[in-house]
Amino acid sequence: MPDKTLCDGVRRTTIAATIDQPENQFHINSNLNWLRYERQLDLVLLTLPDKGRLLDVGCGWGLTTAVIAASRPGLSVTGLDISEAKSWGPLQKYGATFQSYDSRTFPFEDNTFDYCLAFGVIEHTEDEVKFLREISRVLKTGGRLFVFNLPNKYALFERIANLAGIKSHDRTYTASRIRALMQSTGFTIESIKRELFLPAQVARISKSTAGVYNRYYLQVDKMDLWLIRPLNYFAQSYAFVARKS
Repeated sequence: MPDKTLCDGVRRTTIAATIDQPENQFHINSNLNWLRYERQLDLVLLTLPDKGRLLDVGCGWGLTTAVIAASRPGLSVTGLDISEAKSWGPLQKYGATFQSYDSRTFPFEDNTFDYCLAFGVIEHTEDEVKFLREISRVLKTGGRLFVFNLPNKYALFERIANLAGIKSHDRTYTASRIRALMQSTGFTIESIKRELFLPAQVARISKSTAGVYNRYYLQVDKMDLWLIRPLNYFAQSYAFVARKS
C-alpha cells in the first residue's frame, strides 16, 4: 500500500481543513473506508511511472490526489471538481494542484493527460456519456482511466438500504452496461471486477455501529475479503481499468 505515514498525514491535513463540515466527514472518519482507499490507490500506483500527467476527476477534498502526487513526485497530478474544497490549499504541500470547473467542460486542451482517475464520481454526474467523452477528450490516445466504487446494480446492502428509505445512488451498473458505455465513449476495457461486500459508510445508519466498525475495522476488512468470494455477485461496486482507443 502507499506509505502509511504519508496517508495518515494527508488524512489529518484534510480533517483539520474541514473540521467545520462534520456532515461530510464519513469518508475520512471511517477507518474501513480509508483502508479501502489505500488499497485501491496501491493498485493505481503499481501501474503509474514517475512521469507524465494524471487527472483525478471528481477529486472531492483531494485526498487521493495528494497521496498520488506525493508518491510519484515526477508525475504532474491535478485534482478537478465542480467546487473548490477547503482542503485543497493545505494539500498542495504534497505536490498536487487543484482546479474547479463548470460541471460541463473540463478546462484543459485535448490530449493533455496520460492517466485519469475517477473515485465514485461517474454515477453522480448529470450526463455520464458527456462526462466520459470529456475524459476521453483530455486523455491522450492510449491513456488509461482508472475507475473505482462504481455502484453494482445487484449490491445486497444498497438494496436493503433502499428498502429502508436510505437512497445512495441514482444510477447503478452491470458489467455489460459498463462495457457498452465505455465502448460508446471511446474506451476499451482492460480489466473489470466487482469488489467490496460490506458497506463502510455505516455512520449514515447508526453512529454506534460506525463506532464498532472504526474500532474493529481490520477484523471487518478480513471478514469482507472472505465474504466477497462466495458473494461476489452482490458486491458493493465495480472497479475497472480502460484505455482510450
